[in-house]
Amino acid sequence: MSMVEEARDHVKKAQDALHPSIWRLQFSPDYLVAALELSQAAACFQSASLNEQAAKAWLKAAELRKEHIRDYQGAGRNFESAGQLLQNPEHYKAAADCYLSAGKADQAARAWTKVADILSRTDPAGATEAYRKVVDIYMDDGDAKRGGNAYAVEALRVYEDWLLSRHELEKWLEASKESSKLLEVAGLYASAHKELLAQVVVLLSMGDAVRADEVLASCLNVNGFLASEEMTAGEGMVIAYRNNDAEALQNAVNKNCVK
Repeated sequence: MSMVEEARDHVKKAQDALHPSIWRLQFSPDYLVAALELSQAAACFQSASLNEQAAKAWLKAAELRKEHIRDYQGAGRNFESAGQLLQNPEHYKAAADCYLSAGKADQAARAWTKVADILSRTDPAGATEAYRKVVDIYMDDGDAKRGGNAYAVEALRVYEDWLLSRHELEKWLEASKESSKLLEVAGLYASAHKELLAQVVVLLSMGDAVRADEVLASCLNVNGFLASEEMTAGEGMVIAYRNNDAEALQNAVNKNCVK
């Protein structure tokens, strides 16, 4: 029996499982058996490089698990398998929703990361929303609010890098503020200082010395910031910018803590 024939046999068994028959002594739909048969059919179609048919089987299995079995994690895996085959962001979104219903935040965040990766090539605005979704998932975790979630910090870093590449500086500033607060709560003061200085650099690049000054003033209570190289560099940059002193500004930018 070829892989395609085997796949079709599994599809037939799935259909039978969904239709009660007195002759088979089956008096109600067996959704679990149907989902298992469809998963096997999908694997066979996939082995035969029939990705469209495989994805269709994965999606049917996912819907059965989600709607009738309430196996949200299994449904998420099936949706993700379809998304991987077709590179369809909507299937990854469905997977993420199922993972969240199953209480699997990390798997949901990874699914949204795949959405962002796909959309980054075709729909930058959609990718921005997807990267933000990853951040939100991790930030909703209790550990993140106590600074204990390294994944939230990393998700913010990836989101910030994306926003900079898109020159979405206002959104970047908001994300950077979140990041600096998380780093401070986590006791990662050196990293928090660099994040704060980055805000000054970006604001000056936008021609906004007033807000750059406000960043420095608002962070005096951050542990160690007042005596840090970042504070010195930031002050020097703001003063040089206000004085139109290009040489002094370049000297401040050249400091190791700015690089």
